[in-house]
Amino acid sequence: MSPPPSTALKIRRLPWAIASGACNAVFGSLTFGGSVFVLFLDCLGLPKSRIGLVLSLFPFCGLLAIPFGLVVGRFGAKRAWITCFALRNLVILLLILAPLVVHHGGTSAAATYVTAVMLVFAVLRAVGETGYYPWFREFCPDFIRGRFSAAQMIVATICSAISLWIAGYVIGHSQGAGGFQILIAVGAVFGLASVAAMLWVPGGAPFDDPSGWGGYWHKVVSSLRHRDFRLYLGGMGLYVLGAAPFAFVPLFMRDSVGLSSVSVVRLEMAALLGGVCSSFFVGRASDRYGGKKVMLLGTLAVAVLPIVWIWMPRHSPWSGPLAYAAASWWGIANAAVGIGGVRLVFSEMIPIDKAMGYSSVYYAFSGLIGGIGPLTVGWALAGTAGLQGRLGGLNLDSYTPLFAVSVILILASVAMYRAIGRVARPPGTNEATP
Repeated sequence: MSPPPSTALKIRRLPWAIASGACNAVFGSLTFGGSVFVLFLDCLGLPKSRIGLVLSLFPFCGLLAIPFGLVVGRFGAKRAWITCFALRNLVILLLILAPLVVHHGGTSAAATYVTAVMLVFAVLRAVGETGYYPWFREFCPDFIRGRFSAAQMIVATICSAISLWIAGYVIGHSQGAGGFQILIAVGAVFGLASVAAMLWVPGGAPFDDPSGWGGYWHKVVSSLRHRDFRLYLGGMGLYVLGAAPFAFVPLFMRDSVGLSSVSVVRLEMAALLGGVCSSFFVGRASDRYGGKKVMLLGTLAVAVLPIVWIWMPRHSPWSGPLAYAAASWWGIANAAVGIGGVRLVFSEMIPIDKAMGYSSVYYAFSGLIGGIGPLTVGWALAGTAGLQGRLGGLNLDSYTPLFAVSVILILASVAMYRAIGRVARPPGTNEATP
């Protein structure tokens, strides 16, 4: 087994990881990770139920992390990520053929084709990310993890914003699915560039655990015996479920508040701007004061948003300014939750010699909750579709109950996060074995 990379080498190679994240952000924005993908599926004529099914494939495939963890470790975390992510970039190109499937086989055939392609894509993504988390635990030194996460978020957010602006221009100046096909092809090129950049990042070597599957499952089970890790997973689950209605806020702003479609798109830009402006300070605060404190502040800030949306005036001159302010607030709070959570989990909670077991549980649980949330919210919105009226000075619509439940769940997550003790790394911090 080769010796682990030195700290100096890790720090010198971190810019390659930031460049990879930037290219991957462009890839996600132009292909599967945002509104462009949803609009493409709608252009193909897929029903909303099928679109929801396709979107749920990504988080649900995260459950593969636990059974594939040992295989990925033996193959090599870095090698697994590079192989799977290179293949997924080629698989996504198959979406370019979807309009031809519609032309020759109809919408039903296209729905089956797109679902099959994205299922393969989602499996490759899940297996690759199973390798990324323990690799990330290794290649980024603990003492600068918060600042690194902040720098990566800033660069990726700026690249996402630019790519979304260009995507809007391309879609607006093209007819049919042609513009989407161009964006998918360009996105795949950036995806391959993201993989190429990570070739320079050290670490992620294969390891041969003599204890085999028994030892691997022991690490998985030991993660669940770690009280603070269980509390974090519980808090994260409540938070993700509480924030699930946020994905439908653009529709709420357009249909209930009365903003135009252009204004709704610009809300996303306001959120991105808020995240960019705050990420550097959030990263430094995470490294100095610990991830838990920063994450708690961010989570409390997020809990304010549904209350603002519930009381937001409808079809009023004040609706737009309040919506933009709330979006900026969301960007700031989201940066605190994300960067603080990464610092807490990967620098203060997961031991490096058990990183594969811990990160497999972390990724699988995230996928499970991430898949349940959108499906539950969609079902709930269908059940409250006819709700209208006023209660005192409060406007009631189909989103009001969801926002109320959102506040309760997010505050419950705060309670679980607060119960996390002064984090001490569990026994076993051998730096040589991922």
